[in-house]
Amino acid sequence: MTAEALATADTRQTLMRMATNLKRLYVRSRSFPQALDITHFLVALDETATIELRDRGLLAYQLKRFPAALHDLERYLQLLSPPFPTPAAAAPADDDSEDRKEYEQIWEHVKTLRRRVAGYN
Repeated sequence: MTAEALATADTRQTLMRMATNLKRLYVRSRSFPQALDITHFLVALDETATIELRDRGLLAYQLKRFPAALHDLERYLQLLSPPFPTPAAAAPADDDSEDRKEYEQIWEHVKTLRRRVAGYN
């Protein structure tokens, strides 16, 4: 084991780990409303947790909470690689990378969400 793995976690880190494990359980059991609640908590604990912001947006999308999903997923893409929304310029540089594929999938969700949310007006 590495020294990092054996290091003592502070209270916030312990809460993050426990909440992340709980979120995974909820997602596996398809309890998306509960997973979304936990993800709100995770984002509140660490506002720089981009993965949690992405997950919160995807969970909101799954629950048809389209304006909230759009907000979170746009913010996620902005944090990944500004300037947003030029996908070719903003996406990660390695064309074959998993990051680029994920970026493109999230970008497609954002485009769909923009159309849905625009339909509300």
